[in-house]
Amino acid sequence: MSQTTYSPSELLKMQKDAERRVREMQKRAEQRLSHPQSSDGAPSSPPSPPPPAFAAPSDPVSSLLSSFSDDRALILLLLLVLYKEKADLPLLLSLLYLLL
Repeated sequence: MSQTTYSPSELLKMQKDAERRVREMQKRAEQRLSHPQSSDGAPSSPPSPPPPAFAAPSDPVSSLLSSFSDDRALILLLLLVLYKEKADLPLLLSLLYLLL
């Protein structure tokens, strides 16, 4: 691996250039904070209020399943299907353990 060495004048020039770029970025950031603009150039309107979290489902099964994560709901449904198919008890217990 070759290692590049810079002279003191080159280092000073790079440092001055970096300082100049920082000042430019700070100036642009201050301008955007004091004069917010939308992407089409018009002044942006205040943000709209966020929508409600979610409406409560009217179906009791949906409300029960919505309290579970997708993974938990899938494991629960798999448990029910395997129970109906008379699967062995250690398998059912291991799936129950995953629900903890």
